[in-house]
Formats: sequence, C-alpha cells, structure tokens
Amino acid sequence: MSIQDNLTINEKKVLLALEELGSAAPERLEEKSGLQVDAAMQAAFMLEEKGLVTVSEKVLERYSLTKEGKEYTKSGLPERQIIDALKAPTSVEELRNSFSPQMVGIATGWLVKKGWAKIENGVMVPSGKAHAGKDEEVLAAFTDKAKSLEDLAADEGTVKDLLKRKLVIKHEEKFRTVSITDAGNALAVQGLVLEEEITQLTSDLLKSGAWKGKNSGPTVSILLQNLFMGPRSILTGAL
Repeated sequence: MSIQDNLTINEKKVLLALEELGSAAPERLEEKSGLQVDAAMQAAFMLEEKGLVTVSEKVLERYSLTKEGKEYTKSGLPERQIIDALKAPTSVEELRNSFSPQMVGIATGWLVKKGWAKIENGVMVPSGKAHAGKDEEVLAAFTDKAKSLEDLAADEGTVKDLLKRKLVIKHEEKFRTVSITDAGNALAVQGLVLEEEITQLTSDLLKSGAWKGKNSGPTVSILLQNLFMGPRSILTGAL
C-alpha cells in the first residue's frame, strides 16, 4: 500500500491546502480545505505522525486588571494613598483611624519595601522620596483590553508582584500553526486523488458487495484484508 493509499480523504484535503499555503493557522486551514476546524486539525495531527506536516504551538500570555486592580488605578495603591497623606511622622494607630486597618496593614509592608517610609516605635516616618514605582506605571498602562508584557513595557518581576497582590490576572492563549514538510510537499506534488471513501464497514455493504471498487480509508482497508484472510474467513462465511 502506497503512502497516498494510507491517507484519509481529510488528510489529503489538508495536504493539498498546505501545498499551496505552506503554513497556516487552524482557521485558515479550515477555510482552504473546506473542512470544519476540528476535522482539519485531527487530519493535521494524523499527518504529523506520518512526517508529512508539523504542528507547532505558541502560548501567548496576556494580563488584565482584577476588580481591585481597576479600583486602585483610579484611587491609587494603598501605599500611595497613605504616603500622599503622610506629611509628618504619624502613629500607625492614627493612620488606622484615618484609613481602614486593612489598608494600613497592606500598605505598611510596601511602604517599607519601596523605601517610602519606615516604622519607628509604632510611628510611620516618611522618607520624603516616593517616586512613581514600576507597578504604578504598569497599572496606568492598562486599558479594557488584556495586554502582553510587551504591550505594558513591563518586566516579569513587576507583573509577578501584581499577580501576588491579585491586582491582575493572567490569560493564556494557544496559537497553532500547521506547516507542510518536504516529504509532504513531495507527495502533494505527485498528485492526490480525492475520492469518496468508505469510512465504516456495515453488514449492508458486505451483503450487497457495494464496497467493491470503492476507495476505503486505512482502517476499513485493514479490516477488509483481515476478513479475506484464510479459507474460513468471516467474509467468506457471510457470503
């Protein structure tokens, strides 16, 4: 059995489409082959096993704001709200009365980490330096659409911190590309015959003999060979 005989009609359609396209995304392959995208990709994976095409996958990570992240883009991060209101050393207890204890709890660690303030005997002392941080710049770069690191001009560390703070969420989008190989192209150039094929062997087909002279898929061809093997084959007994 030749390689072409071992191809289903869907595999042939995909191979012929790729002979012209070279490489294609699933949607383009669906359009060119005339198959539904799921059927086209199933055929592509089968062709990949035969070394006639390759299927590559790229994962694109995008980020978007959470509800809390959206609120902070308007009001400012907790540490920003507190440092902007902190004009002189102020007790942490007083800050808890001015803001919520939860906000002060969140902000304190970040104020110290960013070098904007320090805690001395229960008093928060501003350093006098509170330039906009990378996290604030990244939050300001968001719009309603999800964005990649490149779109945000952000480094992984900054976005990782925002993820930990649950201010952004990550989305993963998978993009597949199907490409014809040299072997696949050589086979397509020889010419592929598209014939209606028998994909399921039924008792009616066996009894009527309508399967004779018809093109059958690889699975049905193997089944027919097995049925014909030996003098006491199933097919011989049935007929």
